[in-house]
Amino acid sequence: MRKNEPYIRIYRGIYYIHHRIHNKIYRVSTGTKDEAAAKRCLADYLDGLSSLPEKNEVTVNDAINIYLKEKEHKVAMGEMRDSNFAKLSNFFKQPRLLLGDLFTRQINRNVCRHYIERRVRMNPDISSSTIRTELAHLRSALSFCFKEGHIYNDFMFYLPKASAPRQRILTLAEIRKILIYRSDSHIRRFCIIALCTGQRAGAILELTFDRVDFDKGVLDFSDAFVSNKKRGIVYMNSLLRLELESARASNTSEYVIEYKGNGVKCVKNSLKTLFRNLGIEGASAHTLKHTAVSLFMNSGVSSSELSLMINTTEQTLSKHYSKAIPDFLKPKYEIMANLIKVNGK
Repeated sequence: MRKNEPYIRIYRGIYYIHHRIHNKIYRVSTGTKDEAAAKRCLADYLDGLSSLPEKNEVTVNDAINIYLKEKEHKVAMGEMRDSNFAKLSNFFKQPRLLLGDLFTRQINRNVCRHYIERRVRMNPDISSSTIRTELAHLRSALSFCFKEGHIYNDFMFYLPKASAPRQRILTLAEIRKILIYRSDSHIRRFCIIALCTGQRAGAILELTFDRVDFDKGVLDFSDAFVSNKKRGIVYMNSLLRLELESARASNTSEYVIEYKGNGVKCVKNSLKTLFRNLGIEGASAHTLKHTAVSLFMNSGVSSSELSLMINTTEQTLSKHYSKAIPDFLKPKYEIMANLIKVNGK
């Protein structure tokens, strides 16, 4: 909390707003013994409002619950993955903690900026994109409640700029470290599939053996869910075939990636451990996909071919992987130098 920032404190059973102005502390009663109601009064105070919150209004927590209830229905109807619902719920943890007691009508740009400042103070290493995603999901929840008639007030949001895209690419030496890691490791198997197919983590973790066709040599990552995250059918190369045959012989579940006989929902921590043990810094699951795209492009695969290989549009490749300029294009840049030479120099 900043030095002169207003805050609430309980005094003789009643919450008061304390505000230091020119080294003098002013105290304003909220008239309530309830901490949640006092927080709402503080939000009104920060926004310069004089009226206290009205009764029977919808709080941010209420709006989030209504929104998640709709998503639960989609999961039950087979229109949304359980894993995606879990991720969505997780993104609401901090908004619930910091904004949950406020009324939806109190959410505005100043409150959003205050939320951003608090998130950074709580975790100085947090990325701008993470905070942006949290607020964007909260905006979606409030928009849904507004359209459904649960709330009657419009609201204004402020979202921070997204962080610069991560451009980390594994070197061939780092990839070899992964390949010689424990052959029975599920995380090593995950890395090999990611590098060979360029697929996202979720698609790999949900892959089951009934969608692996060894006779045709293909893997079917597609499923029944409609999403903007494209999935499709890819061919297995010789390295991937050996890894999949080993998995089929040793696994006891239907999942290609399994740990202790069960499917794996998340590999974030396992990847961190693997990369730390191998001395690979600044890498994540997305690094594997980025590396696959870069290596394919540097080997002469065109963007049109690559978009089919990894089930990603050419527009997305251009937008997110444009810095991975193929090495074979380097000599092309000498064309201009040869054309504009003066007197042979």
